[in-house]
Amino acid sequence: MTFKNIRTLLLGGVAGLVTLAFSPGAYALDFNLGTVSANLDTTVSLQAGIRTSAQDCTFISKSSGGCGPYNMTANGDDGDINTKQWQPYTTQLQISQELQLDWQNYGGFFRWKGFYDYWGNQQLGTNSTRFGSRPLNDAIRGDGARDGFNGAGFGARLLDAFVYGKWDVGGNPLNIRLGNQVVNWGESLFIQGGINSYLGYDVTALRTPGSELKNAVTPMPAIYASVGLPANFNLEGWYEFLWNPVHLDAVGSFFDTNDFFGPGGAYQVLGGEYNGLVSKYGGVSQAINGGGFMLRGDDDEPSNQGQFGAKIGYYADWLNDGTDLGLYYTNFHSAFPILAYTAPTSTLLKAGQVAFASQRYLAQYASNIHMIGASFNTTLQDLLGGTALSGEVAYSPNMAFQIATSTILGEDLGVASTGGSLTSAGDIIPSYRRKGVVTGQLQTVSTLSTTSPVTDFIGADLTLLLANVGFQYLPNTSGTDHLSINRADQYSDNPLIDSVLGSGQCPGGISANGTCAGAKYASSFSWGYRLMVSPQYNNAFGTSLTISPLLVWSHDVTGYSAGPIGPAFIAGVKKISTGFNASYLNSWNLNVQWTTAFGNKFRNYAYDKDFASATLSYSF
Repeated sequence: MTFKNIRTLLLGGVAGLVTLAFSPGAYALDFNLGTVSANLDTTVSLQAGIRTSAQDCTFISKSSGGCGPYNMTANGDDGDINTKQWQPYTTQLQISQELQLDWQNYGGFFRWKGFYDYWGNQQLGTNSTRFGSRPLNDAIRGDGARDGFNGAGFGARLLDAFVYGKWDVGGNPLNIRLGNQVVNWGESLFIQGGINSYLGYDVTALRTPGSELKNAVTPMPAIYASVGLPANFNLEGWYEFLWNPVHLDAVGSFFDTNDFFGPGGAYQVLGGEYNGLVSKYGGVSQAINGGGFMLRGDDDEPSNQGQFGAKIGYYADWLNDGTDLGLYYTNFHSAFPILAYTAPTSTLLKAGQVAFASQRYLAQYASNIHMIGASFNTTLQDLLGGTALSGEVAYSPNMAFQIATSTILGEDLGVASTGGSLTSAGDIIPSYRRKGVVTGQLQTVSTLSTTSPVTDFIGADLTLLLANVGFQYLPNTSGTDHLSINRADQYSDNPLIDSVLGSGQCPGGISANGTCAGAKYASSFSWGYRLMVSPQYNNAFGTSLTISPLLVWSHDVTGYSAGPIGPAFIAGVKKISTGFNASYLNSWNLNVQWTTAFGNKFRNYAYDKDFASATLSYSF
């Protein structure tokens, strides 16, 4: 199996990789529509996930019963509050279909999915835990968190929908596709933030038990073309017609780490939690007018135009018996939101309080991000019986990185305190900085047959080994840029800002010079690696059952990555995923996994969110 095949299967996620990498395709329905040949593949699945770790009070705000020493923000704990140990976070029925049409040198491909999540639709946010509950809907949010196209309860989504043609032009192949499609360039496996940063995602699909990454990558409405050229060269290009943002976790759902951006996000609380603030001010409108809530404003979205990419490929048959090389350029608008605020009509400095009633927060999306990149893909024949080796490096001169919240508000506040000019009332306070960034990664894929001592020792028929290491480097960045990382908004270098905004809660205590000890903002360099092993046992127990155990190790070694586009390394964080996949007659499939995260507790939002998941599916 070539590396390109493995990489394509990785777009099916870990579960999809284990299911598909070693087995023929599931049965599908083949039929003809006149002279058009058609293939319809249908999968029905039952999915369930439960929380296996107990709630940790340090990840709950003190206003909701949490504990110190550092107060978790009340704008980021709803997901932790709503799900207790051994309680489901999802119970879902899902159906997906893929339709392939072919006629002469033309064709079409269409893919959709529909789902109903009983727990997300009926139970989530209604069951009290030891920290109470945070309903997904309230007087301000409405029912957006359960919305059929966006939320946690149910929905149907069209994924791919494109037509294509293939021609021979002067002896060179020409392919053109038009419609909703995924164009995935570069060589990334597990680590993101590189050449394919222009892709959008449905994050909720990644959370689904047994998820396939192909269902999580958002197809883009685009035209794509590729043409082969003489001397082993080829050209590819795409132009996107419609910008789409990432689809985030619904507020209050298990994996939610902020309570204001995802479906249902309508406000930030200031100085308490929802019920307490409504009671304190004597009503919802009074709490809003009194500054207890900051409402969400209109998001700052980019144009639908101006996103495109170009690639020059070259097959070097003279290099290591054959190596694929690629050069890339893309211009895209970020699909990931950056937290921004509008300036209030007035700023009040008294009693450590800011008048936020007229202020709004919003999602801001940076436009016209430039990226150039290079990649290679080859095979090391003498390593483990043949190992695919690939890598990429990418550079963006103007990547947009989130600034820490306390800095966004504090810079405007600081200007006012010194008699300077505030951002004009209602205008967006600068919320991100444009910085040059270099990312890179290497990966190996080894498929060990029965002749391998490793496969023979464990009695398997085949063993898949994957390794992926990557980095982020910001050459012109320092801590004074205040690029945000997890919990960076809980302190500031400015004593006035600490006093007014209530920040200054420093991890590790206060250092001798009065500022926060330890890392506070994104590092200039960060790196980490991922390892995966999955043996395969055919005809297990003398049956037609194929069983593939799985072990994935993830380690963020040093540094803190800037984001939202990037590899998201958090120094010291480690994750383990283990489980198995069982396939019967290439139609029935059972996937069971357990995931735990540990290390760097203060900044690791997954620290107390260990979970187990199971998926039973039938394909026909």
